[in-house]
Amino acid sequence: MAIVTSDKLMEFLRKKGLGKLGGGAFSDVFAAPTSDRAIKVSRRDDCWPKYILWTTAEGYAGTFAPKVYSLRYYSDQGFYVATMERLSSIRSNDPDAQTPEAKAARQLRSRIIEAAWNATGEPAKDIAPMVDFVKKIRNLGEQTDFHDGNWMLRRDGSLVITDPISYGDSRGTPRRLRTYDLAMLRNAQFTNQKAYAKRA
Repeated sequence: MAIVTSDKLMEFLRKKGLGKLGGGAFSDVFAAPTSDRAIKVSRRDDCWPKYILWTTAEGYAGTFAPKVYSLRYYSDQGFYVATMERLSSIRSNDPDAQTPEAKAARQLRSRIIEAAWNATGEPAKDIAPMVDFVKKIRNLGEQTDFHDGNWMLRRDGSLVITDPISYGDSRGTPRRLRTYDLAMLRNAQFTNQKAYAKRA
């Protein structure tokens, strides 16, 4: 049986006509030109799967966090593959992110960061829910990274925090999560993480 590696999988996606949308230190994201979904392939183990499990269980998937349709974790090879909603960059140095929507999203991100770190009193009503979300992420006890590459934009204009946890691993993550499994997790059907991991 052939060993699946992240490099082989990325090459397979390219041969199938999927273009690279972007990437970072740990992963790349691919999509077909007209698809509203994207495929994320990691190069190494990190905390993103745990972030997705947490945001799904807490009800943030599809709101302030990405909506993920499936997740396959290759623990023996130390990487994962996910099918998720397609999002757009807001990075200031990205030529494709100079639209009025992206510029407005960068300004909104700056307001949220300022309110979450420095402001006293209650944040403005339009950003209060996301400020609360950012504070919850910071309270997880992980090393976080909220640079503008980890914030993206939906087609409806809503802002998404994609990957704010810098370092870690995914030990304890179920090997495979499908749409049904994620829906069950979102509906709080699985409250015991160890029992859930055994089921997967």
